Amino acid sequence: MDRSGFSILLIVVTGCAIALSPAIRHLWRDQRRKRLMADPFPSEWHTFLSASWRLYDRLPADIRRNLQGCVRVLLDEKRFEACGGLPEVSSEMRLLIAAQAALLIAGRPEAEHRYYPDLVSILIYPGSFRDRGRRTFSLPEEQGEIRLGESWASGTVVLSWHSVRRGAAGEHDGLNVVFHEFAHQIDQTGGGPDGTPGFDDPDDAAQWSALFQDHFDELVDDVMEGRAPLLDEYGASNPAEFFAVSTEAFLERPREMAREMPDLYAALADFYRLDPVQWKKC
Repeated sequence: MDRSGFSILLIVVTGCAIALSPAIRHLWRDQRRKRLMADPFPSEWHTFLSASWRLYDRLPADIRRNLQGCVRVLLDEKRFEACGGLPEVSSEMRLLIAAQAALLIAGRPEAEHRYYPDLVSILIYPGSFRDRGRRTFSLPEEQGEIRLGESWASGTVVLSWHSVRRGAAGEHDGLNVVFHEFAHQIDQTGGGPDGTPGFDDPDDAAQWSALFQDHFDELVDDVMEGRAPLLDEYGASNPAEFFAVSTEAFLERPREMAREMPDLYAALADFYRLDPVQWKKC
């Protein structure tokens, strides 16, 4: 083979390698995820979650198994960073955050949730932090200047560790910053922070949007009229916040939601493939 023929062959082979590399990477990633999902969950992790997250012991066995596998994948693929004077992100911090985030995807097939595909990093502050001008979950008394969490469409979740612990320990107040911010991540993956996560069927998306708009309008009316709603008043800010707040209440106050808003509960149960009303009581 002459030099020009060899050069052409080299170009062809290099081009094929470049074309195949994404497929190879995806295959490697999928195989790694399967191994992680199948690996035994360390007993010390189980003990820690049982002691630190009140909801953990209520989970059905199948959901808990899926959650444990999802935890392994999230810990392997997402980057955790200490901010705001936090000395370090301990293994316990990473585990408690990953476990709560995993619950939102533990009921759905992997092909649908993809382990928060747009999320790259999780920034952790020791306490509340200043607003960076992005989508937020805020302390109402601080009028939006101080934050407990943020979710950025660019691939970052920001959390207050104090709020993470408080949300895990308190089960029935309907407030959980991890559920809230990771619900935003799910919403953003669906095409934008609009309260309607991604659906394959446009009719499903339209039905979802209509149902959530009705309940969003009701919450706005309750807040304007001074009535005490089941959902956090922050959900009246916009449809994206309503979806995040509804997710919190669905997981932490399911019986009240099923009683007062049965159609909203049913829609969330179908979307998340979870039925927390059936979970055992503490």
